[in-house]
Order: sequence, then structure tokens, then C-alpha cells
Amino acid sequence: MKILFVCTGNTCRSSMAEAILKAQGGFEVRSAGLAADQGSKASPHAVRVVAAQGLDMSQHRASMINQTIIEWADLILTMTRRHKAAVQEQFPKGLDKVYTLKEFALREDDKLELTERLHLLYQRVDKNRQEFNAKNSPSIAELQVKRAHLVEELEWVENSLAELQAELRDVLHEDRQQIAQLESYLQSQDVADPFGQDEYVYEASYKEIDDLIKRTVNRLQGL
Repeated sequence: MKILFVCTGNTCRSSMAEAILKAQGGFEVRSAGLAADQGSKASPHAVRVVAAQGLDMSQHRASMINQTIIEWADLILTMTRRHKAAVQEQFPKGLDKVYTLKEFALREDDKLELTERLHLLYQRVDKNRQEFNAKNSPSIAELQVKRAHLVEELEWVENSLAELQAELRDVLHEDRQQIAQLESYLQSQDVADPFGQDEYVYEASYKEIDDLIKRTVNRLQGL
């Protein structure tokens, strides 16, 4: 099968996706950009991120999408819905083989699994909040009432409240981060663009693309 990855400049997301899938073997893989600067090298951050995974993008050069490569591909996977819409508008003959990477990779059972994880995280946050309030006296709520009525103790109350709220933020921080990530992930069909950002953003983009490609391969092998 011939697979084409598409993003904007073909120097970050689609080029990383190409490198990841090529390394797995079994598919012919290319990538292109809707607004690529033909011949540009891959982003240095992207090169370093994939190199850390044992992959080499040093020879990658950006390519502009065209009718020839559209006709070559059996499957076209874009990084965002906007990319997908643009490909379908510019190349209507490829209409039935264009998907966002996330749209193609995530099957219904994958979405159910992620939704269940989100549900469990909500339950854990609620449980941790209740346990936290139960073992701390005075509780946050009690301190808030006391602050309203005891002006003379305001400084003590404010300090205690701040300490407890800080502790609670620490207790809930990781779960809240995962909730935000999963909510964003489930609501969007896009892979975020790391262009121009710090290297850790590229690392996160690589991990997301790598996971989606593994799911894509599993789906293709199950066809």
C-alpha cells in the first residue's frame, strides 16, 4: 500500500510521520505539504526528536503536494481537518482516500477506551478531592466560611487556605492534565503543529504521531 502524509510545510509533522512509518516497513511512504517550500530541510527540532528514536530525517527535503503524488497514493493521511478539506478541494479525484491521521487511526473501540479512561480520571479526581477534604481540618470550604465571618483571623485563614489549595492542586495536577489532554484529543481530529516551538513540543508531536501510526498499521493489517 502507498501512503501519503500531508501537513502544511512538510518539515515537521508529515515528515516525522513518513520517517516513523518507513522504519516499520511494509508500506511505500511519502509526505508532502500544502504550502511547502520545495527542497527545504526538515525542522532541526524534528530531526533531533526522531534521531532520539533511532530514525534519520537529515536527508528529508520538503515537497509540495501535486496531482501526481495524489494519484500515486492509495491512502492520504492529513495532520488536520483543514489539511483534509484543502486536499479534497484541490484534488477532488482523491476525495475518497483522504482522512485525517487521527480519524483513520482511531477506531470506535479506541475512542471508547479513551472515553473510559477519561471517565475513570474524573472519578479519581472526585475521590481524591473527597478524601483530601476528609483528612484535612479545617477543610477548604470551612476556611472559606471562616474567612467571611472572622475578619480578625483573616491573615491566618488566608495562609491556611493557600497552603491547602496548593496541596490540592498538586494532588489533582497530573489527573487534570490528563483530562485536558484526553478531552482535547477526543474533540479534535487534528495533530497539532509544533513548527517554531520548543523541542519538547516536537517530542510530544512525535509521540502522538507514532501512536496514531501504530493504530493505523493495526487497522490496515486487520483489513
